[in-house]
Amino acid sequence: MDETTAMKITGHKTVAMFRRYDIKTRTICTRLPAKVVKYHARKARKTGANNAKLTQKAVGGEGK
Repeated sequence: MDETTAMKITGHKTVAMFRRYDIKTRTICTRLPAKVVKYHARKARKTGANNAKLTQKAVGGEGK
């Protein structure tokens, strides 16, 4: 996943803040997209927003 897409998903506004929390381990990198999708799905249920579908699309899922 490119840096710009990752920043949009995580909500980082600057590259400096994004890089401050740079993730190095492979395990975390492979599990993170699913966790982000779950987070946005919970948020969408609470707010009625469409964030889960947008996140799935951003990380390569269906989201249509």
